[in-house]
Amino acid sequence: MTNATWSQRPALALKGIVQTPGQLFRSLLILCVFMVLILVYQKSQCKHVKSKPTYICIEDPELLKLSGLEKVEFLTFNGATPEDCSKKISSRGMVLNVKEQSRFEQCVKNYESDCKAAHTRFWSGDNQYVRHHHHKYLTNRSLMIDVGGNVGEDAEYFIQRYNPKSYVILEPLKLLYRNLVKKFENRRNIVTYNFGLAKKNDVFMVSIEGNDGDATSPFMATTDGTCSLKVVNTTVFLTTLGVGCYDVDLLTINCEGCEYDVLESLLATSLINSFKHIQFATHTKLASLVDPVNRYCRIQELLQRTHRISYSYKFNWETWTRLDVAV
Repeated sequence: MTNATWSQRPALALKGIVQTPGQLFRSLLILCVFMVLILVYQKSQCKHVKSKPTYICIEDPELLKLSGLEKVEFLTFNGATPEDCSKKISSRGMVLNVKEQSRFEQCVKNYESDCKAAHTRFWSGDNQYVRHHHHKYLTNRSLMIDVGGNVGEDAEYFIQRYNPKSYVILEPLKLLYRNLVKKFENRRNIVTYNFGLAKKNDVFMVSIEGNDGDATSPFMATTDGTCSLKVVNTTVFLTTLGVGCYDVDLLTINCEGCEYDVLESLLATSLINSFKHIQFATHTKLASLVDPVNRYCRIQELLQRTHRISYSYKFNWETWTRLDVAV
C-alpha cells in the first residue's frame, strides 16, 4: 500500500468526490425526484387536514315512525280551535289565464340571463342582507315562521332586532336542529321543530353537505346517506299551528329546494291569504329538483293574484307583500 504524504491526501479525497458530467446529471436527477416526492407528500398531508368530516347518523327507528306533527303546539290568539282553522281553508284555482301564461313563457325564456344578473347583484357587497334589513315593519307583537332555520343566522338577526311575539323555526336536519335548540334555549318566544315542509309526509336519507350540514338537501344528486331528513304536509302543519285563524307577519323560506312544494301548497288554498309577507330563496341548480324554472315562473304568476313584489333578485331571493298591506 502506497503511503501518501500529508500534502497529497486532500487531492486524493477530492478525486473521490469529483464526478463526470454524466454522473453529475444522474445525481441531480435523483435529487429532483426526491424533492418532488417530498412536495407531493406534503400536499397530500395538507389535503388530508382540510378534508371535510364524514357524519354518520345513528337513527332511532321509533322516532322515524312519528310524523313530527305530534309535537306541534297550536297557537291561538282568539280562542279558536284547530278544527275552526281547518274549516276556513278552501281550494284555489291554479290554471293561468292568457296574460299570465304569456308572462310565464317570457319568464322561462329569460331564465339564464335574469338568474345570472340577479345572482351577481345579490352577492355584491352587502346586498344579500336585504333579507334582514327589508322587514322594518316587524315589531315585538309579530308572528314569524322560518322554514329552514339552518345555523340560525337569519333567526338571530330578527330575534335580536325585533324580538317577535312568536317565532317558529323548522329545521329537519338533527345536527342543525340541536344547535338551534341550544342557541335559543333561553328564549320562550321561540319554538323549534325538527322537520321541514313538503306536499306530503316523507323521510329522506341524506348525506351531510356544506359546513356542518348547512347545504344539505334531499334534492342533491345522491341521497343515499345515513341521516334522516323528515318533512311533513305543509297545509296540515300550518292548520295544526292555527294559521288560517290569524295572520302571519312574515314567512321566510330558505330550505334548499323545498320552497317549490311549500309555495305551491299555499297557492293551492286560501292559506296564501294568511301571510302578510312571504320571503324566499330560490334554488334552481339542485340535481334532483323537478322542473324548477317552470315551477318558479308559475309561482310568480300565481303570487301576483294575492301579493305584490316588495324586493326581487329574480331566481335568487325575493319578498312579496299582500295586496292589502300598506307599504
